[in-house]
Amino acid sequence: GGNSSSANFNGNNHTLSNVNIDTTVHLETLPHIEAIRIFGGTNTGYWKGNEYFDSPSIIKNLVIDNIDINVKRAGNSLMVGGLIGFKFGSVSIDNIILNDINVFNNAFGDTGGLIGRILLGGEHTISNIILNNIGTISQKKPKDDNSSGGGGAVGGFAGSIESDINFSNIYLYFNSDSILYGDYKRGIAKFGRAIGPFEQTFSNVSLYYNQEFSDPYSVANASADDWMINNR
Repeated sequence: GGNSSSANFNGNNHTLSNVNIDTTVHLETLPHIEAIRIFGGTNTGYWKGNEYFDSPSIIKNLVIDNIDINVKRAGNSLMVGGLIGFKFGSVSIDNIILNDINVFNNAFGDTGGLIGRILLGGEHTISNIILNNIGTISQKKPKDDNSSGGGGAVGGFAGSIESDINFSNIYLYFNSDSILYGDYKRGIAKFGRAIGPFEQTFSNVSLYYNQEFSDPYSVANASADDWMINNR
């Protein structure tokens, strides 16, 4: 989906299989869409005058197998993630498993294995998450896009993280052909890129990969254990 909305979803541990989203044909005619994924965007925060209001979205107890996303749009930003494209406002995500993940964002915008962009909000907890067999997470503007927008943040878990948030019991398993690619090279991170004066806490967050130094974008041959300290 592409619209932002408040989401409360309990998957009751059911499995959703063979999710394929290909918007390379239709998205140019839908400039209002800013986020792509199963839950598109979860928008729970809003301003009324000078006062900020927020209530958390809750997404829990779901398994998703075989996720393949390929989106393209010129001239407008697009945030893409395996579960949520854009999270604005508070969110609670718990007990989620994503298997076999490939995300291709052919626009400028943040891109991640689980979430494209996390922004603001007051209460954030993301826990008990497994991303298994991560393949390619890529952001690359099409050659015919002459817009002034740059690249975007790219991460195995989230593209950009711009909020106070607690991460716990999270496991990322990159497969033998894993690639993290972005037009903005400094925006690439194995977990996610932290932006702004926010605080994140990490408890039992682990990545499994073996950096292939001959290819700066490869995190192939998942065999090592890298504990996250500073979003890297």
